[in-house]
Amino acid sequence: MTAPSVAVHQVRDGSRVLRFRAAVIGAATSARTGSARWSELAVYRLEDGTYLISKIGRSSVAHAPWCARVNRRMVPWHKAIEIGEHLERRVPCEDCRPEVDPIANDALLECTRFKAIIAPNAEHAVETLTEGRPQLQLPLLVREVLAQCGQADASFSRYSEALGAPKPPRLNSTVTP
Repeated sequence: MTAPSVAVHQVRDGSRVLRFRAAVIGAATSARTGSARWSELAVYRLEDGTYLISKIGRSSVAHAPWCARVNRRMVPWHKAIEIGEHLERRVPCEDCRPEVDPIANDALLECTRFKAIIAPNAEHAVETLTEGRPQLQLPLLVREVLAQCGQADASFSRYSEALGAPKPPRLNSTVTP
């Protein structure tokens, strides 16, 4: 088992930016060509032996103001630049089909959501990643990350093997946070 190298990383937790020294022991994305929504997941082993899990939910979907799918977390297009959401090319919601080329000024955007969770040990990290779901209900993204963690950190080996996590072809086969 080759130890991953420690480097300075930066993740967000809501609007807070966290900067720390750690090794990436697992990272993957569910992004696929043509995906309008996807998740990114990374597990870091901090220098003190604890773990930081970064969960990012991304979306490129735009909605009309009257759409039934609109919620309080969405931002109007004219405010997107303030939070960096103007860079993503938008696709219309399948229900309301707002204009996206050019995007309508009153369009509401699904925004990127950032969450960082500290886990004191591998067991807590696995609990956070699996959210109490049985093995057969784990998303492939979680299974991929657990397999990578099991390869990079002996503390995760028993969990990734017990969950039947797929063995990735190589540690850096997915997104690098």
